[in-house]
Amino acid sequence: MRSGFMRVLLVITSLLIIIGVILMLLMIGARDTKNIIEVELVSERTNSVEFDRLSLIPGASVEYTLLLTSELDEVHEVHFDFCEIGDNELKNYAYAKIIHEGEVTCDMPLSELFCNVITIPVDLTETKGKEVTLIYYLPSEVGNEAQGAESVIQLLITSRNTVEENE
Repeated sequence: MRSGFMRVLLVITSLLIIIGVILMLLMIGARDTKNIIEVELVSERTNSVEFDRLSLIPGASVEYTLLLTSELDEVHEVHFDFCEIGDNELKNYAYAKIIHEGEVTCDMPLSELFCNVITIPVDLTETKGKEVTLIYYLPSEVGNEAQGAESVIQLLITSRNTVEENE
């Protein structure tokens, strides 16, 4: 009689633990990782955005929406220059993707992104703001070597008014 009660208690305890783990994983997956950063574009001015202690687990991503605005109705040539600060442990594992107007403009490893300047034309003649989506992600194939790795990234955003250049 006593051993039957212990088995039932063990099964109930195991089920509660499994349910708790499943709920925890669902809460982590449902966490809102979308961040909106407003950047005002002024010709020849550089804006700086710092992503401090970026840390990802394999298969995870973090998304930022850069809302590019301007007081003037202009077409801007926007330059995104990614700079590494300090020891960037994630740069050999993580990727960055830039999406503008539904098109993937850039999708490359951080290690390559630090060597490039990404240029995107942003037309603000009909609207006061355009969104550019920046997604940092760690592919699920990455193993334990990236566990606990972090990066500090400074994004320099410089705008040039293309109308001024054509005059």
